[in-house]
Amino acid sequence: DEALRVVQNVKDIENAGAAAVEVEVVPIELADYITRTTPMITMGMGCGTACDTQYLFSCDVLGTTPATTRATPRSTPISTSCTPTYKTSE
Repeated sequence: DEALRVVQNVKDIENAGAAAVEVEVVPIELADYITRTTPMITMGMGCGTACDTQYLFSCDVLGTTPATTRATPRSTPISTSCTPTYKTSE
């Protein structure tokens, strides 16, 4: 029932003339269905790679978020994977 409401909301947004829709923290299968059945650009967060685009908050990408949530990717944060390439003067 909830998935059907989400799909209907997307169709309502589409019929209103929108060019894009945000799909946030829904099952990957639902995000994939929405992306395949609408001409709008789908922008996803926390629903896998099924949407046309993905967005993340900088604190999640940089690894400054203390907790991992469903919307936070489980990857090595930039803050711990970068090695300085400069020399410090002594």
